[in-house]
Amino acid sequence: MITPSLSFLLLLFTVASAVPSFLNYSCITANNPASTTYLNNLNILLTNLTSNTQIDYGFYTSFFGHNTDTAYAIGMCRGDVNLNDCRSCLNDSRLLLTQICPNYQAVGWYEYCMLRYSNLSMLGRVADHPQFSLWNPYFISSKEFNQFNKSLNTLMDKLRIEASGGDYRRKYAFQNVTSGIQSYKGIFGLAQCTPDLSRQQCDDCLFGAFSEIQGCCNGRRGARVIKPSCNIRYEIYPFLTSTIDAFSPLNAPGKEASNIIGYMAPEYAMYGQFSVKSDVFSFGVLVLEIVSGQKHNCTRRGDTLEELPLTFAWRSWMEGRAANIIDPSLSNSAENEILRCIHIGLLCVQENLVERPTMASIVLMLNSSSLSLPVPMEPAFFAGSRAKSPRVADKQSEEYILKGTNESTGISVQEFTITKIYSDTK
Repeated sequence: MITPSLSFLLLLFTVASAVPSFLNYSCITANNPASTTYLNNLNILLTNLTSNTQIDYGFYTSFFGHNTDTAYAIGMCRGDVNLNDCRSCLNDSRLLLTQICPNYQAVGWYEYCMLRYSNLSMLGRVADHPQFSLWNPYFISSKEFNQFNKSLNTLMDKLRIEASGGDYRRKYAFQNVTSGIQSYKGIFGLAQCTPDLSRQQCDDCLFGAFSEIQGCCNGRRGARVIKPSCNIRYEIYPFLTSTIDAFSPLNAPGKEASNIIGYMAPEYAMYGQFSVKSDVFSFGVLVLEIVSGQKHNCTRRGDTLEELPLTFAWRSWMEGRAANIIDPSLSNSAENEILRCIHIGLLCVQENLVERPTMASIVLMLNSSSLSLPVPMEPAFFAGSRAKSPRVADKQSEEYILKGTNESTGISVQEFTITKIYSDTK
């Protein structure tokens, strides 16, 4: 017999898989609802754009309509993504972005693609905003910082030169350099511009993006800055496994892959060590994402730093306010079942892999409401944990790093009981 906890979680997975969420999006003119004529033109435009089978290089642009109700759109896929996945990603973007942003201008980013639309022509114009940043929670050690930055600067120069030198079909580069330090074999990087930009425009956009990385993410083991016209990323692991020319007919589809640091167990992100407990970690992150309705990414939108959902979940749990984690859209659901899912999710993302449960025990936990659960320990990638480095980019970043500490509560993990946490949230 399936218990309420298990059936509730299965329902959440079904809903989440049916409605994929953006990595980020912006309803640029949210206070200016579009006219019915413009929205009709936009729907026709985007339907034609995402069903275009003539273009095979991952960049789509077109317009439809007349005068002030003309709709313009730009769609671009990441340079390594195969053609079928590119079109599928853009189609998902079309369905979601027009639903959440029924106004004149908007932009949405998935991991594989970006879609923009506007009532103004966008071709040949650099758009630096809206932008956002993502970064690896861990830092390079202070003794390795200078050499790492030297190698990173070399990589960024190479990426800018190669990407900006592309043609009207694609301005994209993926390269790696040796790090020059013993801890990491190399640094891997990606840069891409919308190919409607000139060489100089692309170079300037990427230069600005790298400057943003130095501001928000200096000393981190990985980071990216994403703008409407360009994006740049580096990691200490090969986050792409496809060949560079993924749209070439010589390359079989379905070979590309991307790993987002938020789903990666710390032992794999740091040392390349993988086990069945690494999958348990990823499962825990996914459960917490679904319950909270938030992606597990460190983000900066403009000047605002946003707390990791995992960090927020742990801090709320420690303060006896676990219900704060729950997505408001689930407010009418069985709270105890949701809290049990949160509890199991936190057990899965514990930093010490030995403490994480096996998948078999997770099934038992979900299938038996009477089965008592152990107290979770501190999760990996917890802001304010011992993983942080003393080198911090700026004062604002320092405030963010320290944001998850529990010094004000004066309570240790072991002092909480499961009954106490559940009852305090009602």
